[in-house]
Amino acid sequence: MSSNPEDSKVTTTSSIQRRELRTLCGVGMLHAFTHVYHVALMPLYLMIHEDLKSGSMDHTTFLMTAMMTAYFMPSYWVGALADRMDRRKLLGIGLLINGAGFAAFSQVDSYIGAVLCMVVSGIGGSFYHPAATAMIADQFPQREGKAFGLVGIGASVGFLIGPVYSGWRASASETLIGAAAWRNPVMELGVAGVIAGLLFLWLAPKDCPGRNAPHTSPDHPQNKWMSSGTFVVLILTALAFSLRDFTGFGMGSLGSLFLQKAHGWSVQETGFALSMIFIGTIISNPVFGTLSDKRRFSW
Repeated sequence: MSSNPEDSKVTTTSSIQRRELRTLCGVGMLHAFTHVYHVALMPLYLMIHEDLKSGSMDHTTFLMTAMMTAYFMPSYWVGALADRMDRRKLLGIGLLINGAGFAAFSQVDSYIGAVLCMVVSGIGGSFYHPAATAMIADQFPQREGKAFGLVGIGASVGFLIGPVYSGWRASASETLIGAAAWRNPVMELGVAGVIAGLLFLWLAPKDCPGRNAPHTSPDHPQNKWMSSGTFVVLILTALAFSLRDFTGFGMGSLGSLFLQKAHGWSVQETGFALSMIFIGTIISNPVFGTLSDKRRFSW
């Protein structure tokens, strides 16, 4: 009894769609956790400063600087690994390290220990963007903008939830344990990230790096690197992103300290205010991502 070709085609299409959905949901979830850790500490600076007795406020905010430096520095080498390894493993292991470092930070009693935990967490976070970008571009070659836009919703959710949760959770514990209340949300978010990393390694579809790479032949060898013009565009784009992130994180840190010290806002109110900066991106990410598939440079 021969099988119907149409039924086989429908089954294959359905299987591909399920794989794509699992990929988008999984990578989007990891995107959320990656950015939760970038903003969860912002409402907690004053508590951390008082609890760790870290000297000046500069030392307290340097914790975020240490984390972000460790987050950005290894990106090139992680990107090189993403061209050769299963990106699913890179993403899952990265979140495990990211969450474990964040959770460990909640248990330290010394400033040096806090900095080291932030560096470890940042290194874990550095796995995300190189591996996720390669994975999405490889699996959605005709709909890259839309796919990146949908995954970008995860970042928006992370930016939104991070300060809201940490501010609310610390505020709820402050009457019982005082300034040490910052440790509760940090521990809980860190453990949640570890669990999410394990779930991703278990449930995410296996990745196949380079399956859409162009075919090379002796007559038409693939360029080993990029043209000088492309390199210049890449550097300028990286500079623009660095300024964007410098402004965004600076606004969050300064805004948190200003609202609490100048206006007397509670840690819960401050966390809510910081989260509102990012709420619009939940809509703009998928919209502009989809539009960029049609007219990328005009957008």
